[in-house]
Amino acid sequence: MRKSSCILSIVWGLTAFAAVFSTAFADYKAPAWNNLPFDPAQSVITVEERGQLATALADYARSLPQDTPDIDGLRGKAIALALRLDDQSKGAVVANAQFKRGNFTPPPGPSISKADLVKLLLLQVKKLDQGQDKDKAFSAYVLDFLAQLDPKNEDVIYQAELAQQKNPVQWAAVFQSGSVPSASPAVATTSGTSVPVASASQSSSSSSSSINLQSLRKDPCKINGLVVMTSGDNQLGGKVMEILTTVTPAGSSEASCDFSTSNVTDVTKTSKDEALRAVISRHPECKKGVKFTLSFDDKYTRKDGGSAGTAYAVSMLSILENVNIDPACAITGDITVEGKVRKVGGVPSKISGAKKDGCKYVGIPDSNSEDVGNLMVLESYRSLAGIQIFSLSTLDDALSLVRQDRPENLTRAIATFAEVQQALDKGMTLNNPDVSAKIDTVLKLAPNHLSAKYLHDKIAGTAPTALTPTAAMNAIFEAVSPTMGFCRTLTDEEKEKLGRRDYYVFNMRSEVYVNAQRQLQQLEKKIPSQVQNTYYALMNMESAVENFDREYHGVPHRSNVTRYLNQYSNDVPRQSRLKDVFKCYDALLSELTKLEYDKDYVESQIR
Repeated sequence: MRKSSCILSIVWGLTAFAAVFSTAFADYKAPAWNNLPFDPAQSVITVEERGQLATALADYARSLPQDTPDIDGLRGKAIALALRLDDQSKGAVVANAQFKRGNFTPPPGPSISKADLVKLLLLQVKKLDQGQDKDKAFSAYVLDFLAQLDPKNEDVIYQAELAQQKNPVQWAAVFQSGSVPSASPAVATTSGTSVPVASASQSSSSSSSSINLQSLRKDPCKINGLVVMTSGDNQLGGKVMEILTTVTPAGSSEASCDFSTSNVTDVTKTSKDEALRAVISRHPECKKGVKFTLSFDDKYTRKDGGSAGTAYAVSMLSILENVNIDPACAITGDITVEGKVRKVGGVPSKISGAKKDGCKYVGIPDSNSEDVGNLMVLESYRSLAGIQIFSLSTLDDALSLVRQDRPENLTRAIATFAEVQQALDKGMTLNNPDVSAKIDTVLKLAPNHLSAKYLHDKIAGTAPTALTPTAAMNAIFEAVSPTMGFCRTLTDEEKEKLGRRDYYVFNMRSEVYVNAQRQLQQLEKKIPSQVQNTYYALMNMESAVENFDREYHGVPHRSNVTRYLNQYSNDVPRQSRLKDVFKCYDALLSELTKLEYDKDYVESQIR
């Protein structure tokens, strides 16, 4: 907090600047800021600090004298750094838009002096140099900017030159069409110019010119996605879904990506389209000339949802960039055209399914990280020791995890955690000094290693002991789902299966009810207080359904209750017991309404 206050005072304790005329910046080039090597989700700089830095950089760019030519791209570099730090920074977004349009009028508000900006950025360079590879690479860009900003500052110039020996700066990729620069060592050419050395374990940021569309790999890429499936008893469970990707030349046609099966929903098609757009954004040379085809090991099950979007994108990139995928790894996550991995559902079940299907590593969206804590609550901490779980924020994160030639830090983290797994298998405890030290080492090497993070929290006594409200709701509905057919919305296939009759009756085997009750009882102490009333209402309804089913050999679907009651109009006990079932159903809806849920939520959960 003290450091954040210091940054705020530097940013806003500034000199006033006023101008009342606008000038078109004909030589301003809007930066491709995504091409700067930086990962906000894993940076040592906090969200608040990134926002403050972005504001300061944008303020400085806006305060440059109007007659200053932008020949060296000083404004553009400031905006590029600002947007890479915080792409939602209002000051940076607005300044970039106005510079592009040539209609910029500096506001009369505060701006930052060059001296204050240098101090502010140097303060963060120290932190960046203690971070991961992408932080260090980004630090080199910051120092290069500062050396141009303050050319008489010999200390800054010295630091900038040393930084570039390890992380060459390639501004051309930011202001021209190009790919994301990577942090590679430099070697001297005969002309004395430093160029980056290509590395097998390099991130998937190879130059677009290195891709020959006529000599792409012919063998299919195989990657493991994760899905949640429903068994014959309506029991939900996760499993690995193998995705196979092939590519063929498309001539001069627009790039395309199609499924080999028509048994997919519109949501799944949208996810596939977004994945292709993300790939083309990364490799614009593929906008024409390639046709991808996605197929599945399970050809006949209907595919629904967007959670395989990241897997689609990674599989396409693996062909373009000749990356070999580790078959022991599985990933899940929706994808955006910007290459950001987005939240999906069913993650605890998917992780359990990946482990059951023999995967050693699994990647999930960073926004699903708390689901790993939920899994630990549901299955104990040993469930996390059985598989290495990583958070993914970007397409780069996903590709780094699934490739066989992983970055060095990630490789070392995986090997060290494997030693933790072996120690626990031999009976050692988490509190063993050697085990806890290894877990700390894993987190230093790979801060996105969620298995290590939550085991570390377990050792520290800060691990969650109850499910999050949303996870609790999912878990209790999942437990009773097999017994709740009577209140689901029926598909045409289900109606056909039940036969043509005046009403539909659902009859479950006794072991289905026993299993549902057992799961509910196991959840009782793991439910947070916010949803306890809903939990007990659901238990009451499940019990009422079971009692009616056992007594009368079938529960009528809620849409047919009137016709059912008419048929048994003289059976008072039957009518009374059925009314009890729907009283419990109404009580559940009442509790859900208090939680701002509704009937659609009920049906979506028990479907």
